[in-house]
Amino acid sequence: MLALQALNIHLKYGNRTIIHQMSLSIEQGKIYTILGPNGSGKSTLIKALSRNLKPSSGTIELEGENVFSMKALEVAKRMALLHQKPQAPGDLSIRELVEHGRFPHRKFWSADASADNEKVDWALKQTRLTFMQDKKLQDLSGGEGQRAWLAMALAQSSKLLLLDEPTTFLDICHQLEMLELVKQLNREHGLTVVMILHDINQAAKYSDEIIVVHNGRLHSAGEPSHVITKDMLNEVFGVEAELKSGHQGQLIVEPIGIAEKNSGQVDSI
Repeated sequence: MLALQALNIHLKYGNRTIIHQMSLSIEQGKIYTILGPNGSGKSTLIKALSRNLKPSSGTIELEGENVFSMKALEVAKRMALLHQKPQAPGDLSIRELVEHGRFPHRKFWSADASADNEKVDWALKQTRLTFMQDKKLQDLSGGEGQRAWLAMALAQSSKLLLLDEPTTFLDICHQLEMLELVKQLNREHGLTVVMILHDINQAAKYSDEIIVVHNGRLHSAGEPSHVITKDMLNEVFGVEAELKSGHQGQLIVEPIGIAEKNSGQVDSI
């Protein structure tokens, strides 16, 4: 069954077209990573998929329903979004932040908060934040902060999670910690994930499917071994690279230089 689907969407900011007639299908229970150079339209695509930017044409369906015809609270029950640079008052505690994730499920006439507390406790446990739930956001490290925001998204109890560059600004240890946690949630709880990453090797390791966006268009999509090729790396990222097989057959991309035709005008891989 499809968790999310984009059908011929055209996305614009003012008169500027960012995404050209793109179609995507996101199956339930898989991890998808969107790859592409800076300025290719990745974040704009996530904004549309999360109902934060309406296409000028085309439709986006969440579990078969037009997402822009649904009420915002209903969407929030089914889909959670972690922004690239989330913000909240620094004097909030981790638990107070995570409790905000229960907003779509709260009924103003009910005084019983036990179900909400159980979900918050579960989200804190999954992100290994239980022991520090009273710590203030302003006192968190980058990795702790990302886990706190992820816990808030998990508290929404949705089965679809969109992550806009969740490893940006994190050191390599905390990048891997975040991605291992996402993989665990997918494996143990069937969470469907769509995320943007910049590291191609991390994308290859942690994704079931890769979506490559280039110049606002869908370049390719499919399993990592089918999509991450020398030709794609040359055409999309402007680099020459070797592809190797690492531990347990994991695909490893080793850049060896800038493609000659793109020398001096290439985005970072």
